[in-house]
Amino acid sequence: MNMTILGKGNLIFVLMFATLTVNADDGIITRLGLEFDYGLVTVVSLLVAVLLIGQTALIVSLVMSLSLVANMPTEFALNFGMDRDMYLGVATAVVFAPIISRVLD
Repeated sequence: MNMTILGKGNLIFVLMFATLTVNADDGIITRLGLEFDYGLVTVVSLLVAVLLIGQTALIVSLVMSLSLVANMPTEFALNFGMDRDMYLGVATAVVFAPIISRVLD
């Protein structure tokens, strides 16, 4: 396995894990109705890392930024003019759009 891909995957995993645990009491996982658990955060971070491993740095940084803003307190996210759930929706669309494009091609 190429060490560059492995390193990129690890970096994405660590960054996603960090963004999901920033505001654990009121983050994305809690707002989805799931009980916050580090095991669940690990699985979600690993899934996102696997989906983003072949993407460009721009896509990865966009998803990380959107995830960070989506997990911040409500007042912080509203300063940008959108609800936190909208940031989650945009991040999900950015992750899945290239995959759907490849499938339909």
